[in-house]
Amino acid sequence: METIMSNLTAQLIQVLSPQIFGDHVIKLADRPYKLDDTDKIDELCSMVEFDLQAAKSALDSVINSVATHTMRALCDVRIHRNRLRPSFRLPNELIANIFELVEKTPENSTQMLPARAPMNVSQVSTLWREIALNDPNLWTSISVLNAPLHRAFLPRSKGAPLDITLVPLQGRRFGHPYHHTEAVHDKIMSMFPYSIGPFIRHLDRWRTLEIDGLQPGTFDYGGAFASPAPRLETLHVNVKWHENNHSAVESAISRGSSHLFGGQTPRLRDLTLGGLCIPLTSPIYHDLNKLSLANINFDHSSINDFIAILAACPLLKMLSLRGVEFPMFNGDGIPPFGLTIPIHMLRLESIDFCWMDGDSVRRILTAVRVPASAKLHLVASNDTDLRGLLPPTAGILDSFPFLANIRRLHVYTTAVGCEMFDYGHSLSRLHVRIIDFDRADATLVERVVSSIGRELPLPGLEALTLERTGGLPLGVAAFSRMLHGLRSITFLKLVDSTTLVEALILTPTSHMCPLLEMLHLHRSEITREDLLPLVTSRIGGDQSSGHFRSIKLTECKLVGGAGVVRELEGCGLSVEWDGCMVE
Repeated sequence: METIMSNLTAQLIQVLSPQIFGDHVIKLADRPYKLDDTDKIDELCSMVEFDLQAAKSALDSVINSVATHTMRALCDVRIHRNRLRPSFRLPNELIANIFELVEKTPENSTQMLPARAPMNVSQVSTLWREIALNDPNLWTSISVLNAPLHRAFLPRSKGAPLDITLVPLQGRRFGHPYHHTEAVHDKIMSMFPYSIGPFIRHLDRWRTLEIDGLQPGTFDYGGAFASPAPRLETLHVNVKWHENNHSAVESAISRGSSHLFGGQTPRLRDLTLGGLCIPLTSPIYHDLNKLSLANINFDHSSINDFIAILAACPLLKMLSLRGVEFPMFNGDGIPPFGLTIPIHMLRLESIDFCWMDGDSVRRILTAVRVPASAKLHLVASNDTDLRGLLPPTAGILDSFPFLANIRRLHVYTTAVGCEMFDYGHSLSRLHVRIIDFDRADATLVERVVSSIGRELPLPGLEALTLERTGGLPLGVAAFSRMLHGLRSITFLKLVDSTTLVEALILTPTSHMCPLLEMLHLHRSEITREDLLPLVTSRIGGDQSSGHFRSIKLTECKLVGGAGVVRELEGCGLSVEWDGCMVE
């Protein structure tokens, strides 16, 4: 570098010397003048100024030449250095694949537009820009941020399928919330569908359309979206919720008509509609893998129409219905339970029903047969119970064979309802919540709990936890009716349920939980007088089966202390006590 600078300095001096010391340069010291000769002095100064400007221009020209030469030299050095890097030796196709993977990462979608692929990678180098511009797949993801750049994205994407995702950005990076993107999203939604007019002209290229926050009544079924969508695979539309617009009501459209996408979506597999009602007779519901409907009132379709949809989707994996309403049944055209031809859904992984009419839920669950690996999630209000939700007991294990494999169950009772779910090493396969927010039904909890084991058969259940987290204590009679259908239990945990121990005492007329091995009482007010009859009836009593081996007492302050523990151990029982006593 020192050699280069020395050469450049020498060249610079060589060029400037004639300009500085040339004969044409006016030297004030060689020009005699008189003080009163002001005109000549002014002329002389003008000539000097002119010569200095000429010298400055020459100097600037030389400096610019040096700078240009330096920049070219540095550029050549960088190019040579980049060519020595391992990444430069990668094939362009591999680099393009890396760019595509980066563009699809969740982190990329949370970045600001200049720092988001493909915009950022196309500005790194000439090679990367060429690769990015020649890869159509990099320009197919349309979001709230880049939708206004359709003039750049559409030509560069060429004929590749488009993924249009118009949802508010939830990410936060570097402390900058996306307030401006929310405004852009709101503007797009307020002017929908005209705001995406340039993309509608390429509707035949759509692969994904996700819209969240759509204004009610702005989704044009038969206008902008009347053309076929032969590549569409995913359609998610969620209408903005309004206080006076709880759910979308099905319009009186002819059952034989279907305007949306011209009824031609042969590749559609993932459909989510929230607050947007499409008639159940539409072919858009056929051959789906995922179906999610929310806040829809099907006034002109029946539950039979929906069951027909399930039959038309034999490969369905996920089914979710939330706040979906069907017309009240009058008996016309509704086959009795058990007479419908079962629909075998061999790929179904999960069923999620929330806030629906109990009879609708029951008819759908009765109509399907799911694999043992499926999951069932139900949330209902106080106008129903397990009997009103689940299929008839005669065929429920055929419909949901995983019930026979449940080994552990946790039941919560609260002031507003009841909740139950299985637990273990894997994810929960059963989750049922029945809630009475108005607390209008005082018998709800007891009706639900007492029907476990009868309306909800669990023939393989081994461990049961019953926990009261609020509300009135569960009655012994309701608890006994539940245990009557759960005779395989070997472990029982009762939380804040003192009086229920009475149901576990073995008598000639009451023989609940004959296989019980361990009892865990937590946060119970049980006393010695309540506990000893239970232990003696199960160890050495006439009705004893010899299975009861241990008891665990935690936060049971009234049990009586170490003396009672020794007394229980004297009966041949293994006792675990945390030492909690009344202070």
